[in-house]
Amino acid sequence: MQVEALAETLALTASLGVDPAHLIELLGDLPLGSPYSVVKGRAMLAGKLDPGFPLRLAVKDAGLVVDAAKETGVDLPLTEAVRPRWQEVVESGYGDEDLSAAVRRYDLRPR
Repeated sequence: MQVEALAETLALTASLGVDPAHLIELLGDLPLGSPYSVVKGRAMLAGKLDPGFPLRLAVKDAGLVVDAAKETGVDLPLTEAVRPRWQEVVESGYGDEDLSAAVRRYDLRPR
């Protein structure tokens, strides 16, 4: 979910007219910015989405998690909301790219 939150934040940053690279620089200087977020954010912006963990497998695993949660009566609205969005990216041909390919749903050019 961290990758999805990062992709959405980069998209919002760009839509506000701010270069998303500035956000990644800022995250690198803040306690809130994990090293993982900084590395994934830089990869997203550079379009370097070589798979560490393919998005198609993340979609599969999210489905298994949602199914297990339903069997035990646990509600996972975030996972349920993210899964179809990731599936759209997989269906667009990016399933073998890294999980961070979730960013492909967004235009990251500052407006």
